[in-house]
Amino acid sequence: MLLAFVGALLLGLPLMAGQIPQHPAGLPLALITLALLIGIGAGWPGYCGSALIWLVPNLPSFHHSVGMSFWPTLPLLALGLLLLSFDHNVRRMWRSMQQHLAVRR
Repeated sequence: MLLAFVGALLLGLPLMAGQIPQHPAGLPLALITLALLIGIGAGWPGYCGSALIWLVPNLPSFHHSVGMSFWPTLPLLALGLLLLSFDHNVRRMWRSMQQHLAVRR
């Protein structure tokens, strides 16, 4: 819980000061993701997959504004999603979220 709180604080403090964080996908997102993975009891495939997905926006060659610079990162995204799909607890969390959203509709 402390990891999620610190991640949210690192992301929220600049926003409350009226500034957009320079690199919001860096440490704040990593801490929040790590807290989620620990909370659901993810295994190694979940940790490795989320690390690959987190790595994509943190690569030096990745730029949000340039459309074509995204293409070289697609293999990392695909491998990360594949690894996440191998993790039983991540799949269980996803099914739970889908059921919860289906009940709300």
